[in-house]
Amino acid sequence: MNKVTTLSCALSLLAMLPGSLAAAPTAEIKIIGTIVPSACQLALTNNGLLDYGKIAASSLKKDAFTPLGALDMNINITCDAPMRVAIIAKSGRGASAVNKEGGLGEMVDPGITLGGISPGKAIAAGLGVHNGVGIGGYAMAILPASHEADNKPARLLASSDASGWAVANIRQPLLYEKTSYFSWTNDGKQPTSHTVFTGGISVQAYINKTSELDVSKEVKLDGLATLELIYL
Repeated sequence: MNKVTTLSCALSLLAMLPGSLAAAPTAEIKIIGTIVPSACQLALTNNGLLDYGKIAASSLKKDAFTPLGALDMNINITCDAPMRVAIIAKSGRGASAVNKEGGLGEMVDPGITLGGISPGKAIAAGLGVHNGVGIGGYAMAILPASHEADNKPARLLASSDASGWAVANIRQPLLYEKTSYFSWTNDGKQPTSHTVFTGGISVQAYINKTSELDVSKEVKLDGLATLELIYL
């Protein structure tokens, strides 16, 4: 009699176990994150601002363009891992640059030396318009001798399509009628990977003939260009 009672109790206990385990509380552990590509930051001297200050109307030529002084700035690109990069420049003022014939265009031949680049090779973008007349223009030149990669002298490469490259040994127009890519190399053939890129560019503006441009009131220069970083 005692043996039967003991067995019955044991079976009842076992029958309760599965229900107790199923009701136990749970908690999840999630492992998340995002793998992001390496990236670079592009900076310019004085945040890219070039200021000619006040220009006396009496210093401007009546029947010819008046070149202003060249203003230099530095490009600084810093990457969080070695990268192959290039830069391109784009005009931001549309068809407001005055060409050598007096017409307007987005990228024009001003017919004068600008940024150390000779007439016929210098390419200018616009400074905006005043009373419907182009104020003038400006050229941007890249200065190969000043450029470094990872704090060592580097050669500049130029390309029209970011595939075939040629060494840029002399000043080159940074703004051009067609897109011009510039990159850095330590072997002189193809762009090479680095974490820091630095170098100079020169910007020089010119003012339209005062026989065309009304300077009896203030005229504000309004040039704008965008420097874009390209990952190769």
